[in-house]
Amino acid sequence: METIALVLKHAGFALYALPILGTTLALTVRWTGPWERPLGRFMALGPILGLSLGAAILGGLAEFWFRESGFPLLSEPHRLHTIAFGFLWLSNLQLEVWTLEPVRKASNGDEFNDAARRLRAHLWVHSAAIAAVIGATQL
Repeated sequence: METIALVLKHAGFALYALPILGTTLALTVRWTGPWERPLGRFMALGPILGLSLGAAILGGLAEFWFRESGFPLLSEPHRLHTIAFGFLWLSNLQLEVWTLEPVRKASNGDEFNDAARRLRAHLWVHSAAIAAVIGATQL
């Protein structure tokens, strides 16, 4: 069972992280636009990203339970992991609610470009959160 949890964690996290990192790079390469194509692809992946993050979290918690026989998430050897995942979760919440939603609602070119610039800036922060999780957990 621990092996299944480990595979679920790694596969879910890879399926979550790779499109985000790819979109971050695509928006950076297209520094001044056009952004409609990479953003359209990214927004179409929304349900997959949500399910894959959920699978990564579920797999990680299951693996943790099998290994530790409990959830000592704030004990000394696990504190950094918990903080990194908490930062990623909060960053994901901000990504969904405050940065991606304005892109969806943007009606004209200037409004869309401003929202896309804010999204790109936050995607860099979110990519740093992904890197922190990878570094802290050695995924």
